Amino acid sequence: MENKEDTISPLSEQPFECEICHKSFEEKNNFNQHIYAVHKQSKPFECDICQKSFGYQNVLKSHKMMVHNRSKPFECEICQKSFGQKGDLHRHINAVHVSNKPLKLTHNLEKK
Repeated sequence: MENKEDTISPLSEQPFECEICHKSFEEKNNFNQHIYAVHKQSKPFECDICQKSFGYQNVLKSHKMMVHNRSKPFECEICQKSFGQKGDLHRHINAVHVSNKPLKLTHNLEKK
């Protein structure tokens, strides 16, 4: 499995840096899309079903899958509940399965 760090090029190979948030990009096209979507809040990608607009095409695609197609591809292996986004699955696991685990006793309770 590839680490996130392995997929990010060194800063020297990312010549386009945002002056507002200092995020760097390898390609000018991605840099320009970032400026318009994040800082100018341009949302050119509109849902043809509900007319909600998005800054990135992949976010529009996710919206359509989760909201209109009710796609929930991320399933909890513990209780089989499904979620539309991986982050929602992780929040569920932490809130329901991890935080509700019974506390383990670490003291020796035997009488001496």
